[in-house]
Amino acid sequence: MQPALRGLAATAGTVVLRLLVALRRLAETAEVPEPPRATAKPRNTDLNVRGLTFRWGAAPVPVVRNLDLDGRW
Repeated sequence: MQPALRGLAATAGTVVLRLLVALRRLAETAEVPEPPRATAKPRNTDLNVRGLTFRWGAAPVPVVRNLDLDGRW
């Protein structure tokens, strides 16, 4: 049984080595496209929050109650 396992290990090692070589060659020849450059500016970057209530942990009393928030970037 031991000779069969050695033969299997040698074959598997050869196959894996060939696969790694092929993958490396493919990676060397593949072109990586440049990411597109952003030219447009986002519209309506306003943030509006109305009546926000927030509780923390098991405390029944809100930490923030009825918060109104307006933000603009």
